[in-house]
Amino acid sequence: LAEFVVVEPFIEGSLTSVIEEQRQTASVANVLGAEQISRAGDSSVGSALSRVTGLTLVDGQFIYIRGLGERYSSTLVNGANVPSPDPTRKVVPLDLFPTGVIRSILVQKGYSPDMPGDFGGGVVEIRTRGVPDEDFFRIELSGGVREGTTFTDGLTYDGGSDDWTGYDDGTRALPDAIQAIIGDGTKLPPLQSPFTPDGLTEEELEALGESLPNIYDVDRKEIGPDRGVSIEGGKRFEIGRDWELGATGSVLWDDAWRTRNEIRNSFVPQGDGSLRPNDSYDIDRTTRTIGLSGFLTAGVNYADLHELNLTSMLLRQTEDETFEQIGFNNDEGGIVRFARLEWEERELFTLQAEGSHVFPFLNSTRLEWDYSDSTATLDAPDTRSYRYDPDEEAGFIFSRRADSNNRLFTTLEDDAVDFGADLEIPFSAGGWLDGALSAGYRSVDKQRGSSIRRFTFDDTFRIDPDTRRDPSVENILNPENIGPDGASLFEITRNSDTYEAALDIDAYYGNIDVTLWERLRIAGGVRVEDWQQDVRTFNLFDPGAVDAESNLAAEDLFPAASLTWFLTGRQQLRLSYAETIIRPDFKELSSAPFTDPILIREVVGNSELVPSNVQHGDLRWEFYPSQDELLSIGLFYKLINQPIEVIVESGSAQRLTFANADEAENFGIELEARKTLGFVGDWSGGRSWLERFFIAGNLSIIESEITILPEDQGVLTETSRALQGQSPIIANLQLGYDDEDRGIEATLLYNYVGERITEVGTAGAPDKKEQPTGVLDFVFRWRLNDHWSMKTKFGNLLDTEFEIKQGSETTQRYSNGRTASIGITYDFL
Repeated sequence: LAEFVVVEPFIEGSLTSVIEEQRQTASVANVLGAEQISRAGDSSVGSALSRVTGLTLVDGQFIYIRGLGERYSSTLVNGANVPSPDPTRKVVPLDLFPTGVIRSILVQKGYSPDMPGDFGGGVVEIRTRGVPDEDFFRIELSGGVREGTTFTDGLTYDGGSDDWTGYDDGTRALPDAIQAIIGDGTKLPPLQSPFTPDGLTEEELEALGESLPNIYDVDRKEIGPDRGVSIEGGKRFEIGRDWELGATGSVLWDDAWRTRNEIRNSFVPQGDGSLRPNDSYDIDRTTRTIGLSGFLTAGVNYADLHELNLTSMLLRQTEDETFEQIGFNNDEGGIVRFARLEWEERELFTLQAEGSHVFPFLNSTRLEWDYSDSTATLDAPDTRSYRYDPDEEAGFIFSRRADSNNRLFTTLEDDAVDFGADLEIPFSAGGWLDGALSAGYRSVDKQRGSSIRRFTFDDTFRIDPDTRRDPSVENILNPENIGPDGASLFEITRNSDTYEAALDIDAYYGNIDVTLWERLRIAGGVRVEDWQQDVRTFNLFDPGAVDAESNLAAEDLFPAASLTWFLTGRQQLRLSYAETIIRPDFKELSSAPFTDPILIREVVGNSELVPSNVQHGDLRWEFYPSQDELLSIGLFYKLINQPIEVIVESGSAQRLTFANADEAENFGIELEARKTLGFVGDWSGGRSWLERFFIAGNLSIIESEITILPEDQGVLTETSRALQGQSPIIANLQLGYDDEDRGIEATLLYNYVGERITEVGTAGAPDKKEQPTGVLDFVFRWRLNDHWSMKTKFGNLLDTEFEIKQGSETTQRYSNGRTASIGITYDFL
């Protein structure tokens, strides 16, 4: 009798394909496919990764892998390094990537020589969509509401007419008259005097001050629902039997609002170990987030031997935030009021070319190469902040302090050129040995420039006190009160507000991967990186006056080895060891100050930082009952020499900075499982109705300890504690239902993150710790027919409060609110 084998089609990004990739990789890794991302209803890569074993999402943007902060992870896009538009981090914010352009995501936790040597917790590789398997064209419209935000009054201010696009129309731009004077790096001249003969006249200075838009006041308006639209399509051509060509493109836009009401308190430690209340504030903030992304890729394939892909991607995200803070300030001995209006445009533009070539006449030797040129920018024009101090007569009076009225113009450009090539030569011997030799080269060139220009209206004491008691700043700093008898424009840019940085890496690696008797797989190799990193913080108005400078360079070797023992056809045991490095971020080395967006604290870098060396060990058992089921148990251990941690400087300012500790350990256990429930059986003798259900989940139990030498303790309370950001428990649980006949898919998802340190204690005060949170979501998808489909998501159903505690005291607390969204999709093909 003839034998027939039915093979399920391999669909890239499907659950079956990602489980198979996870099974076949030589390193410890997790793979997340487009099918899983869509099922969870996650709109960004960051939220999608929070469901991966051992990963936590911080501030909606940054991923902590195995309890190690974003400093210990790297982000690659199609294998290439990309720059970051975030001035406070070296990694690109993962909420910048919409899931609509994603094919799959690899989270590699075990190091291999083909990965960057700057490897701590792991590497996140984002793979974008390629040539489609079939023609398609679809449009999706979406809308959503958030409890406490939608259809309630939120904070806002007068912006530009094009704000809905995420582009400022010039309303916030530095006026041309001022730009003409300072555009070449010149400081705004002060008022002309015998000591400043080159200064501006009173008339000139008054005209410049009045040229700035008089927009300060915070308004309240009803917030409408969130909106979004995506248009995507793909075309495939087949020419003869061997040639395949195709292209995929998409445009995505969304507009979302969030109002947050929070309390924020600070405390002073007492001699008996207790905490005395210091400042206490109520904060209201409304943030509007506008996303606009464009994606286009085209490729050609010849006989599955030679493939070329070209990709262009523009990712934009704009945040427009209105912020008000009111409460008791201990320094003033009364109630103070702050306000801030902030607009930030973040953009990442990437051009990539990738090639893959297989040579059958050379025993199927494979050559892969890629080239990437990326630019990330941040433009934050005219960030306005001001304060009112206590006043016995009217309650509040416009403050005369130096930080009372500031207007900041911040720019950042981060460029990265990345080129790499990998050669793999397969070999075999006598049926007992199969393997491959591989080698590769990669060059990375990153350049960053960042600058802040600061302005204020000085001499506000000339404005009548009754006028300064007006609750409207626009009535105080109006043109009538700007001039010789009133306030005058003054530039207060700091000497440390500008920095330049560069990182050059030339890397080579070699690796061997062999399988013996189809039972034992051994892989090992070494990577060599010759690198140089320079950061220079200088006075913009006197570039020769260096505020701080750091020059780091080395040639490092990073060895890695792994062993996989195939216990049965479905079970395998992995063991790996590696050594890597963590380099300080550009910002961590620069003395240029910035404000931490979460803690609202000023942070400065430390040019004396040195890289951290990391040793990794992994052991994992894996069992694959079927092509879409798995069970794994893993152990990991990391030893970090001279880890970089955030500390608090001594002194009244209590600024945050960075320092190398002595040593840190990070270890834990990871469990992951996915199983359909059809095995329960059906007592009627037919197929079980439970076959339509599946359960999946993961659990990570992590411990860490960092050691600080007594001579380096400074104002820190403890010399031994857990790593910042490390949660002892991370858990995810999914319960899913699939009815292919009716086109129905439903998923209940739960994510739990345990307590973690957000800020280390100083001067005898305990650490500040974010309290455990659990998030429950429900996603329902229904394909009505060949053209129409619908997806709804109910998010954060438990609405667990975000809370940070210091000892028994609460320093910060707020709720994010429950959410509901719906998306309607029409497929034309």
